[in-house]
Amino acid sequence: MSTSKHKITIWSHFEISTLNNSKATCLYCKENVSRGTTSKSYNTSNLWIHMQRHHNSELDTASTSKTTTQKTKRDEEGGLQPQPKRQATLSEIIDKKSLYVDDDVRAKI
Repeated sequence: MSTSKHKITIWSHFEISTLNNSKATCLYCKENVSRGTTSKSYNTSNLWIHMQRHHNSELDTASTSKTTTQKTKRDEEGGLQPQPKRQATLSEIIDKKSLYVDDDVRAKI
């Protein structure tokens, strides 16, 4: 695999199939690509292979884009739209706060 694999997330190009969790749907060509046979064996290898074979230019574009860390989805016209950032969960906030001693100013944020 190329080093750009580590710079981008594959999930900006796929979404899990609503019909079959063992498949992911390519956002470009709508092809269903296998993620593995059981939930314990799910992986993204086939998704990367699909992108390299069929949409390599999209991988090249995504690796140089500043917005590659945001997930994308298709709008009604078929264009890709960035999804809003996810709000942190309460447990994530508590975990972050616990990184600091109680009298540290960062623990109060």
